Amino acid sequence: MTVWWSRGYGGYYLPAGSHEVKPDGIDLLKQMGVLFKAASFKEIRVAGHADKASGKDHSDGYFEKLALSKARATQTVHVLQEKWSGFAELYH
Repeated sequence: MTVWWSRGYGGYYLPAGSHEVKPDGIDLLKQMGVLFKAASFKEIRVAGHADKASGKDHSDGYFEKLALSKARATQTVHVLQEKWSGFAELYH
């Protein structure tokens, strides 16, 4: 399963331009961990995102957004690893 979660309206879970997960986002990820465990998923993939950027646009803005997307995915993995003990078994 691939999980995609938005930064939320107004940066509720992830502030605009930041990879740091807010406390409400951490709570949401904890709840997602409970759901993942109950659903008996075989695999979980985490993907980050940033504001829209064109794949044809190879400007610095594109690469900055790509870096932010990767940082958000990495931070989400760290939070899930810290808050949900079963995550490591499913993350690939």
